[in-house]
Amino acid sequence: MSQKTSEELKIASIPEILPVLPLAGAFVFPKMLFPLEVSGDSAISLIDEAMAGDRLIGLAMLKQAGNPTEGPHKMR
Repeated sequence: MSQKTSEELKIASIPEILPVLPLAGAFVFPKMLFPLEVSGDSAISLIDEAMAGDRLIGLAMLKQAGNPTEGPHKMR
């Protein structure tokens, strides 16, 4: 048996379906710590469900600030 590196183990633990939270006016880089202010019932539900489960959330930057429920064509 070969031993996997810690990076391989981290990649292997990402779920197939990952909830995505759209961000407006924020740049996020890997391993960056920042305060996250969430508003809206759907965003709050997404965070609550993730915290009750595997605690993973994907972040996507919106092309323009506005209504994040407009669809994936507005995300980068």
